[in-house]
Amino acid sequence: MEIWKDDDTFNDVTTAEQAVWHLKSMHSGVKAALEVCNLDETERRVYKAHLQALDIAIAKLEEKPEEPQGSKWIPCSERLPRCDENPVLVSSKEMVNIGWYSCGKWKTGTRLPMKDVIAWQPLPEPYEGEV
Repeated sequence: MEIWKDDDTFNDVTTAEQAVWHLKSMHSGVKAALEVCNLDETERRVYKAHLQALDIAIAKLEEKPEEPQGSKWIPCSERLPRCDENPVLVSSKEMVNIGWYSCGKWKTGTRLPMKDVIAWQPLPEPYEGEV
């Protein structure tokens, strides 16, 4: 990752990866100051709070967001669902429908064949909140 420009100045921080690098660098500096500087109790608490805040910010930036279930289309050319698997969303070029893959054919909720399916995805789990 290129942090320094040729003229010894910093590049702008434009990505989460660069921000994490900078925050970790700040974390190291604050931690070193906490260990070697002659700080009074109030200053020590402030530095420890800075370390905690940096830890939280770094962890949040490094998190990989979870992809909601059923939000990614799977091209049929990549793989197909198991035969007679639970219903799935299917997409042709013209429409999206609920269907099944059965014995080499796509079928819709009416059990009629659906032609030219190009992608599919699992349905989300049923809602479990209060009604």
